[in-house]
Amino acid sequence: MTEKSSAENLCPQTIRRVAKEVGKLVSAPPEGIKLHVNDEDITDIQATITGPGDKKSRCKSSGT
Repeated sequence: MTEKSSAENLCPQTIRRVAKEVGKLVSAPPEGIKLHVNDEDITDIQATITGPGDKKSRCKSSGT
């Protein structure tokens, strides 16, 4: 079984907006946050968030 991209269910305007916002976050991320973007699926976004004392949490988007 092949997993389908969640982007197939999004309108083109939404995909462009998400790509623009993700691009901003990748180029100038807030302190302590690093995004990991799947270049093949814009809805597959993960982040590493560094908290107090260098504790790291890994977050993954749920898609749309």
